[in-house]
Amino acid sequence: MTVLGLAYMNYFTVLLGITLVFAIVEMLLDRHNKAQNQIFNIAFAFVSVWVVIKYYLGPDILLYVPFYENIDSPLSILKGEYTGKFEVGFAFFCSILKNAGISYWGMTAIISILYLSSIYLLFKEIKHYKTFALFALTVFEAALLLHELRQCLSVSLIIYAYILAKNRHYILPLLLLSYSVLCHKSAIFAIIAAAILYLMSDIKIKTGAYLLLIFTLILFLTIPLGSLIEGIISESDLSTEVRKSILLHLSQGKIIQLVLPVYILGIMVLAYYNNFDPAQKKWHWMMWCCIAVIAVIFQYWFLLNRLRSFFIPFVIVYFANTCALTKRKDKMLKQVFASVFIIYGILLIRGDYIKYNSSMSHSNNIVTVFHALKGNKEEIIEHQMTEAKLFWHTDYVKGRFFDNDASPLQDNDQP
Repeated sequence: MTVLGLAYMNYFTVLLGITLVFAIVEMLLDRHNKAQNQIFNIAFAFVSVWVVIKYYLGPDILLYVPFYENIDSPLSILKGEYTGKFEVGFAFFCSILKNAGISYWGMTAIISILYLSSIYLLFKEIKHYKTFALFALTVFEAALLLHELRQCLSVSLIIYAYILAKNRHYILPLLLLSYSVLCHKSAIFAIIAAAILYLMSDIKIKTGAYLLLIFTLILFLTIPLGSLIEGIISESDLSTEVRKSILLHLSQGKIIQLVLPVYILGIMVLAYYNNFDPAQKKWHWMMWCCIAVIAVIFQYWFLLNRLRSFFIPFVIVYFANTCALTKRKDKMLKQVFASVFIIYGILLIRGDYIKYNSSMSHSNNIVTVFHALKGNKEEIIEHQMTEAKLFWHTDYVKGRFFDNDASPLQDNDQP
């Protein structure tokens, strides 16, 4: 099942590949701001349409489809009778849509629209190279865009809360943050950390602080931090389910990763081009702490990828504006970083393509809602569910998708 004659392609390959092309075109139009804005709008429209029209995509449908089709009523959930697998906030969200007659595809489309709308509003803060920023987002968050429904909804609410708070609205942001935790439990760690860091935000960040991060990143490549955390978690009072989830994320670690030069060069760019405006010291401090998280738990990519979704959109905006608003005239380091990131993106796309075509399951094959409109919907759904089951019973069990640090085909929920 393919569209546009893209045999052997998959949803991720097309998403990353076409967004990369748009990013390169934008770079070629370096001195044409109006044209760059037009390229961004076209690129964002493509990403939005491509993400929204996905139809029963990915291995996680084996969990989500039965859950959605058999969801409790909203009233039952409000009465506290819900005992399902997923967070109660996500269940309530799904219950409202299901009882309103929205299909499973419609539910996934609504979550995608919520996330993409929040990203579009957030990216309005970027002064230059928005399309490259969009490409970076698809590289880091492809799985969130296409697979991870609960976390996608949770991150969306956090971004909306930020935008509202920035415009001096405070009650609604608090409600959104609270509900984001009910949609995905990992949001609580991001919110608590952000609150603590904000209270400590009088700390001034300078160039030396970023150089320290490079040293920290290299140092923690040699420290088995996971073993220490595992010991603490094993002896903690956390629930069995939470402990199991954390230990699973810590079990996937890799010291040498393809993305390492990207992180090191990115930190160097921030150290070299940052103006460290005293008026923005809170923002400087909080973004430095986000990057510090990457430096400390870099080798535990599975855990990092889970936590990174909550702050990477903000880091991308911060990084892009640091490059755009710098007082330094030389562009060499920025150009080197852009080149390395593009090479990384190409290698990522190539690796994804090879890995996908060598796998047993093809649950990310290109199937859109238009296929369902012109074909046998039940047959398509059955095919996708069969592919999802094949993934969990073959590729996942054999660890096919746990040997590449940056592959977007990493799935975080297991049946």
